Amino acid sequence: GELAQEYGDLVLEIGTGTGRVLLHLVRAGAHVVGVDHSAAMLARARRKLDLAGDLAGQAELFQGDALEVAVPGPFKLILVPYNTFAHFGTQAAQIAALRHFRRQAADDALLVLDLPHAGELFATPDEPSLAMDRMFTEPESGHLVMQQSLSTLARAEQNLADLEERWLE
Repeated sequence: GELAQEYGDLVLEIGTGTGRVLLHLVRAGAHVVGVDHSAAMLARARRKLDLAGDLAGQAELFQGDALEVAVPGPFKLILVPYNTFAHFGTQAAQIAALRHFRRQAADDALLVLDLPHAGELFATPDEPSLAMDRMFTEPESGHLVMQQSLSTLARAEQNLADLEERWLE
């Protein structure tokens, strides 16, 4: 919210998902353009916006590849939250993403990348391991959700790969 107020009211969020960050930003007064590959996740974000009433007009949602979908700009603030940048899985893809974000940015824009803590990554076992990421009650349905991930670390390549994510009710 504070960054949106400082850097302008047009914000690009890459990896919008269900709108967790997007809703916070629109409540802070920003106009947010959200991009996500998943139509199902964006449908949930749209439902949350619709329930928020008059805030729905402060957000535009785009489904598709973040490097290909045409969005309005330029943006003074571009957010890539919750380790989304890791989905650009190769160095070439990351460089392409950064160049693409630069083309979408205003001259005095700020790019914010949320990246994993390196110390935690080095503690990851070399062999594939299943981990409980978090457990929470999903607000729309009231169901208990357990999020688990199966990851493997390739130390020489400096690559942590999520092999699978499971949502269990």
